[in-house]
Amino acid sequence: MDRRIIARTVAASCFTLLAFWAVSLFAQATSKVADKSVRPTRHGSTNSSYEAYVPDTVSAAAQQVLRMMTGPQGIPLPGPNDIEGWKEIRSYVPPQLKAIAKNPDISKRTSDAMKRYPSTSKKENLGGVPVVEIVSEKWQDNGKVLVYVHGGGYVTGGPDFGLGGWVSGETGLRIVSVGYTLAPEAKWNQASDQVVAVLHALEEQGYAPKNIAVLGDSAGGGLAAGAVLKMRDKGFRHTGSLSAVVAVV
Repeated sequence: MDRRIIARTVAASCFTLLAFWAVSLFAQATSKVADKSVRPTRHGSTNSSYEAYVPDTVSAAAQQVLRMMTGPQGIPLPGPNDIEGWKEIRSYVPPQLKAIAKNPDISKRTSDAMKRYPSTSKKENLGGVPVVEIVSEKWQDNGKVLVYVHGGGYVTGGPDFGLGGWVSGETGLRIVSVGYTLAPEAKWNQASDQVVAVLHALEEQGYAPKNIAVLGDSAGGGLAAGAVLKMRDKGFRHTGSLSAVVAVV
């Protein structure tokens, strides 16, 4: 791939680590979850408190959001095999994020930013794995693709990549976001196998390894790197030909 494309991908990954979670949770908070009073009924309450560090090197808008992230955070985590408990965790939206999502200034800034990068997305299945394909409205097929592996501590998150339109618009790439199975429903080896399956499916679609880049943020960064190393260890010939593997952890 062109070095400029790779550089833009790296820049996108750094921004993604900070911004993706905020945008995704804003969307959750304005969905049906935001219209309900979500209470930690199964796990009790927590007295843990959090106050975000607010650096003076970020914008005033970012400082405003960080100052709102104070007070008790989340609910106690369930046991490692408590599938229903983890499903509840995934649907829980802290009241601080609800307040941020309802703030008219923040909502407008978020909406305006997303509108600058219109995109289309569609759900597909590659190699037996659910994925979401995202492309900018200005995208033209150049034979290159970016595989995105989302974060979320391996237990939360999903392939609906809120910033996919922005990344596609900036890089000119087709984005394939992997919907790997979360824990505890799946174990670590299944998730990495699913990423490998998507990479193989793209090769079968005609993508040369040199035209495939892999981006992962947070837990997804570790999973992306782990999947590529698994391919290497199993002797796949083209692992070293991948255009780039960007793991932001």
